[in-house]
Amino acid sequence: MSKEVFVKNFSDFLLENVPYFQDMKSLVYKQDEDGEWMYCNYKSYSQKRINIAGDSEYGIMTDFFNNIEKSDWVLPIDEEAYGG
Repeated sequence: MSKEVFVKNFSDFLLENVPYFQDMKSLVYKQDEDGEWMYCNYKSYSQKRINIAGDSEYGIMTDFFNNIEKSDWVLPIDEEAYGG
């Protein structure tokens, strides 16, 4: 499974099953010249991102849970990733 597909499925699971993340809009995979990222988009039109370069599916989930609270907010937000 590609990282993009995994991140989409992981996002769907969290949004449907974990009330703690009810303020989240989506998780989006994006690759750019700086690496591979999982963008965490919030309904409040805000965004965080987590580096997932070199991660397995298990690694992506671990990085998400270990880093979501301490990750910096993306300013300005990545419009392309937010709309994804």
